[in-house]
Amino acid sequence: MIQLQPTLLPAGGQIYTVDYAFGPPDVQEFPAPLRDINGEVPLTLSKANLRPNTVEVTWNLLYNPYDPVTMTAFPPRDPYKTVRDDGLGRLRDTLGADHGTVNYTTGILSLKTETTVGMPRAQYAWVSLGNSPQGFAMRRWLFQGWEYYPVGANMPNDESAHVSVKYRTMDADSSVSAPISTGALKFDLTNQYSENIVPGSVNFTMGGKTYFDRAGNLYYNLDVATGNATKAGTLNYQSGEVTLDAWSTGASASVSVKSMLTSMDGHPVDEVTFRAPVAPLRTGSVQVLATRLAGGLVNVSANTSGDFVGVDVSGHVDYETGVVRMRFGAYVVAAGNETQVWYSAAGVGTDGKIFKPAPVFADTIRFNAVGFTYLPLDADILGTRPGPPATGRESVDLSTRWFCRSGPYRQHHSNGLQWPGDQLRSGAPEPGPCDWCGRQCHQYRLHRRLGGGYGHVHVGQRLHAARGGGAPD
Repeated sequence: MIQLQPTLLPAGGQIYTVDYAFGPPDVQEFPAPLRDINGEVPLTLSKANLRPNTVEVTWNLLYNPYDPVTMTAFPPRDPYKTVRDDGLGRLRDTLGADHGTVNYTTGILSLKTETTVGMPRAQYAWVSLGNSPQGFAMRRWLFQGWEYYPVGANMPNDESAHVSVKYRTMDADSSVSAPISTGALKFDLTNQYSENIVPGSVNFTMGGKTYFDRAGNLYYNLDVATGNATKAGTLNYQSGEVTLDAWSTGASASVSVKSMLTSMDGHPVDEVTFRAPVAPLRTGSVQVLATRLAGGLVNVSANTSGDFVGVDVSGHVDYETGVVRMRFGAYVVAAGNETQVWYSAAGVGTDGKIFKPAPVFADTIRFNAVGFTYLPLDADILGTRPGPPATGRESVDLSTRWFCRSGPYRQHHSNGLQWPGDQLRSGAPEPGPCDWCGRQCHQYRLHRRLGGGYGHVHVGQRLHAARGGGAPD
């Protein structure tokens, strides 16, 4: 792969002619090399006439924490340091620090192995959990993040020291001239760091434009009044790689980061289960959105059967209970993926496939849904409880309740209503004013025997001669 770093932003699709040489590199190992009187390590390669910008030196280091407490918490480690030549005979690391010289003609190197590195240190803090039932304060010692502090590091002074040199010679290479065209611009916002970028925290300028991220996409030309912006590319929150499709041709290629937040605990997940606060849900109304760890937005809706079907996402929603289960990823052929961190032989199915996760940030998962809820009928209007009692029987006071025709409920007269021991006779309609609205009505009366005579009890229906009015209280 060829990476170009222009000082001015090129036009899209611009053609470049690249002259380069290729060939297999030479690798030479130096176990436990000795330092000279100046503290430098002299290395003589077996071949001379080296090609500039092809020399790479790697050696092992030991951390040397300067604080006794830290030394106890962090015993000596064995990391590796790599430097490359700058084409001018100097060996430099990625930060530009000088680590020695290289003579391209003779193949002799002089290496400075001492350096300063950043050591990660976990940060913990007491977090209050409230009070116990006995009234005692409860706390937990919880992880808060990482802090880096500088420590010295040097190559071991015993037989565990090791230096490896990779280089190319002028004679072994083959020269080629080939045209290449530019596509999208790519660069790394988290060079030298392995933390994940926190979504929504990125803002940088390049070529006179200000770019910012939303759900894994990059935008510019933000309209603060409407919130609209022009899409310019994507951002991989895991690797920090920016891919731009829109930029100002001929402007400076310098990138200035205005804001960016990284974290060691971004909480990526590839499976989630949750329940909507309301159930049942309306069929086809559930939509789930999330931001992918690799950049981009997940936007998927459940079909009428409750299934989520999309690219690198699957799942199901139970519309009756409101429970949603989703997985982010897809099944792929297991063969050839044995070295992947997500591979497990136990996860390979009978069809030879395995689930390849495509994680999303847990705190970016959100959903939309329409749920149903029901309100009980008003007991004051009904004159009784809207729900039946535990016995299944409900007593109704027929002597005091009736309904006008214009009211929301109507109770119809039935000659089959009878109390034990009562003597009934046909209730003839008798005209009379409505006791509530005063209008002329017809009422049915149930003649109930009371002692030696008949008393009148209102149990039927009063029908207004004229429409209007509402139900009595």
